[in-house]
Amino acid sequence: PPPLHPRRVAPTSLTLAMRRFRALVLHTLWPSDRSLWGSLRSPAWWALQALGHFPLVGQLWWLVLAALVDRSDEYQLCAFIVGLRVSHFLSLGLGAASYACYHAYLCTLAAAADADAVAGEAGSRGAEVCLRLGPKLHLWGAAFWLLQLCVTLRTFALLPQSVKKGALVPLERRQRLPFSSRLHLASGGAIARANSSSLPADAVRGGLLPRLGRLDLGLAVCAVALAVSACVVLRGARLGATLWWIRTVHGLFSGPYVAFKLPLLDTLLTHARKTGYDRLGHTVPFKARVVVSPSPPPSPPPLRRPKMSAGAFKSLIADGRRGEQGELCDADG
Repeated sequence: PPPLHPRRVAPTSLTLAMRRFRALVLHTLWPSDRSLWGSLRSPAWWALQALGHFPLVGQLWWLVLAALVDRSDEYQLCAFIVGLRVSHFLSLGLGAASYACYHAYLCTLAAAADADAVAGEAGSRGAEVCLRLGPKLHLWGAAFWLLQLCVTLRTFALLPQSVKKGALVPLERRQRLPFSSRLHLASGGAIARANSSSLPADAVRGGLLPRLGRLDLGLAVCAVALAVSACVVLRGARLGATLWWIRTVHGLFSGPYVAFKLPLLDTLLTHARKTGYDRLGHTVPFKARVVVSPSPPPSPPPLRRPKMSAGAFKSLIADGRRGEQGELCDADG
């Protein structure tokens, strides 16, 4: 017969190294014992936050984070979605639009200089400069962008099955349940009935994020349809420029996610209980550590002689004299 308690296989050194890497990254980005103001003083936090906003490295970095985060906790799913979409807004939206506007300005200067130099061949050399300097999106960049869209939609799909790991009070005991459900809970048989199907409408996982998820789905379908149409119709530099601007416009539509990054609006808009990661990489309720400067121990009060009246002082002196006389008599004897 098989053993009742099978022997566990010891993890390899590679597995332990990957677990340490996951715990280090997650505790640095979303710590459970440090507030936002404490994270702002950490250089490692700034480095990992900036890593996701670079055009090339950031695409791979968000795919790595998608494999590291806890996909069963509501707050962590919301934080990942908001972080990814804000990164798209800043890098693929504002950054790409600024980059394209700058190169369009250089293209205009090159075309104007060419027109002034050779009036008969105006635009020949300027067109070459525009083709060389103009922003283009290669097919591998479009594939990474499409993969990130799939990861985002997959995260939205995981929200309804998530749990509130940061809830210190069970969901059945909260005051936001309707009166009928609370009355049934008080009667004794409410634990089996209070499931996800009997929850009120405001207990939907993610708060306002599922509504933005439906908008994201529509925008992703439109962007992919336009990209496929461009791949069929256009070729060469025209295809690269068209894909660039499709991705840029889609990134600019991620602007509403910036509101979820504000310190107090994140939990208000998502209705999620804040969680974080401890130093071992486990998801635990958020509890900022309060650092209290050690105070010096209190100094003992100064010693004071007890107050003595004048009569008591005279009697004490008289007793001392009689004691001295008694000692002298004993010595003479």
